Amino acid sequence: MEIYNAKNRINAFLKRHDDLYMVLIAVIVGACAGFGNIIFRYLISFFQNLFYGTKSEYVLEALNNTPFYKIILVPAIGGLMVGGISIMFKFAKGHGVPDVMKAIALNRSISPLIAVIKVFSSAITLGSGGSAGREGPIVQIGAAIGSGIGKVFSFSSARMKTVIACGAAGGLAATFNAPIGGAMFAAEVLLGEFGLKTFSPIIISSVIATVVSRAYLGDHVTFDAPEYVLHSIFELPLYTLLGMLCAVIGIIFIRVYYKFEEKFEELTIPSWSKPALGGLLMGCVALLSRDVMGVGYDTIDSILSHNAGFMLILLVFLKIIATSLTLGSGGSGGLFVPSLYIGAATGGFFGWIVNLLFPTMTGGSGAYGLVAMSAMLAATIRAPLTAILIIFEITQSYTVILPLMLTAIVANIFAGWLEKESIFTWVLSKQGVHIRKGAEASVLEKLRVGDVMLGQVTTFR
Repeated sequence: MEIYNAKNRINAFLKRHDDLYMVLIAVIVGACAGFGNIIFRYLISFFQNLFYGTKSEYVLEALNNTPFYKIILVPAIGGLMVGGISIMFKFAKGHGVPDVMKAIALNRSISPLIAVIKVFSSAITLGSGGSAGREGPIVQIGAAIGSGIGKVFSFSSARMKTVIACGAAGGLAATFNAPIGGAMFAAEVLLGEFGLKTFSPIIISSVIATVVSRAYLGDHVTFDAPEYVLHSIFELPLYTLLGMLCAVIGIIFIRVYYKFEEKFEELTIPSWSKPALGGLLMGCVALLSRDVMGVGYDTIDSILSHNAGFMLILLVFLKIIATSLTLGSGGSGGLFVPSLYIGAATGGFFGWIVNLLFPTMTGGSGAYGLVAMSAMLAATIRAPLTAILIIFEITQSYTVILPLMLTAIVANIFAGWLEKESIFTWVLSKQGVHIRKGAEASVLEKLRVGDVMLGQVTTFR
């Protein structure tokens, strides 16, 4: 009886202090998302060690020492394993973020089972050398954790949106060691709003997830930023041109990726075999350059260290093709890091060209690569604030913030002129879910008059 009364008193107190209630829930969600990221990272290391004999995120050296037949066959084996999982669980494939956006827009929950399956399918894809990132899966994993906790507490649809965003923000913050970027991503991309009542628990979740992740994985920058000095005011027009170039490359990436996805869907072979075929073809592409395999942190760091040349423009298109083959065929991974990779290669190549043309008035090619990472992200996900803040956080470099802001905004605007949909909303628009119209418009578009009209009406004479 005393326990029952105590529970009632706690519930009554929390109802009177709604903000405190959501903060406590955000702490729980953030902690779970942080531990989810740790498990995910360890599983990636496990499968990578199984396939290539190394647990390091910087796997390029091991790949360069791997026989060519393994480069072709191992991604195919990974794809076959993911295809087998997708026979029972169709949500095992893909990059995940559009599913989270759709659930939030249409007031739906996300099954906690997704977190379990996505951890394994994405770890296999990435561990076998698939060209993808880990942020898309961890966003979906965190969102599923948040949704599961929301179900336990019987949350309303409004609160469910917030707790799903908390989980997604925590997952992204933990994997990139970027709490501000994770919170901004959830608000700008997933929710599309910055209300204090919603944004506060998202920040709390991001902070807690990052703290948990740092406790186990360490606190270090994701990329070492190059030293940067604005050599001349005339560099700003060059950064503007770079923003436009990133917009064009970003649109090419979006369209090529979804064209590959459509072609794989049209293939009249068993669906479980398609990721294996994609992995096999990706392995063939990797024979041209093994830099395109995996998340590509080695190559990004190399570009930021001013290692530039004509080869970078080739890497841009090889990475687009490799990622499209991996994920378009049904592999599991994210598009966030591939966008950063393509941006770094684009910027590094552009910086190399302008250094040759204007050697006394331009900075190093690595600075252009860093700025282009933010611009490419803005062009593909259409979230310039997230793009600016997350690059600032993962490099902890403030000196490059002025050209970074300029280039990201230019890329975002120019990409919007060329293509109205982002890399996340493209597939949703084909399903009839228009995120920018809001949840109400998306729901009403799917309703017919006959679904809501009364069949029997009482009439008066």
